[in-house]
Amino acid sequence: MQIYKFPAGTFYVSLLPSILFAMAPLWLGHDAIALALCGGFSLLGLAGAYYTRQYRLIINCHQVTISGIFKRHFNTSDIAEMDMDDSRYDRGLRIKLYDGRRFFISKSIIEYDALVGILINAVKPVERQ
Repeated sequence: MQIYKFPAGTFYVSLLPSILFAMAPLWLGHDAIALALCGGFSLLGLAGAYYTRQYRLIINCHQVTISGIFKRHFNTSDIAEMDMDDSRYDRGLRIKLYDGRRFFISKSIIEYDALVGILINAVKPVERQ
């Protein structure tokens, strides 16, 4: 069983905007619109921080489990295609399954290259002579 997750610093980086938005009404004033907007954005930041803290990608034999807010499972034999994106905004691995489901694995995951290697070897086993 192998477990992959985001670095610990990602949690704090995603928590920072939430704290700033929570403190913004102190500078903007205490009117209801500023409190509602800043509170909403602060909650979005907290949700992002929670997601980065809870995210786990678990590979157990031939089953992959991705858990963030929800748990999703698939077998490596169900992978139809994999595509590595390395554009400015979309860095990671896109996985498409035969049943049409799609998954995205961010390049920010600890040991991302090892994870991609494991998935490639599980999908296309190396021929031995």
